[in-house]
Amino acid sequence: MALDSTLSGTAAESYLSVTDADARAIEFGLAGWAAKTTAQKETALRVATQEIDSHRFNSADRYAADQALQFPRGVDDGIVPREIKRALMYQAEWIAMAGDGDRKQWDGANAAPLSSTGNTSPLCPRAMNILAKFISRVGRFS
Repeated sequence: MALDSTLSGTAAESYLSVTDADARAIEFGLAGWAAKTTAQKETALRVATQEIDSHRFNSADRYAADQALQFPRGVDDGIVPREIKRALMYQAEWIAMAGDGDRKQWDGANAAPLSSTGNTSPLCPRAMNILAKFISRVGRFS
């Protein structure tokens, strides 16, 4: 099934289409992304979006009450922030390159810490560094 990246869509699965992700991979120097199949890229984008959306966010409610994904938020003027898309690209590339077996390891470090209570995030450190300013430190990610 084709990946749905419709902005504020009720069935959206990703903040980026494969075409957009391919362009960003070149922009960010993620050379390994090009070697993946379209199906692998779609899966990585779906999973990465779910992992980003598993967090609680600081900003207002979703832009549209019936949108499937967490972004855009009410403060985003109907667009997904560039930082969210960049974090998604890093997370998707990590998923595509590392595979499920090594997903808790990135450059020798465990998943990024989410809070002082010891909860951890499924995000790779590069994605977590970008998203840290958006993520609420109250409660647990779901």
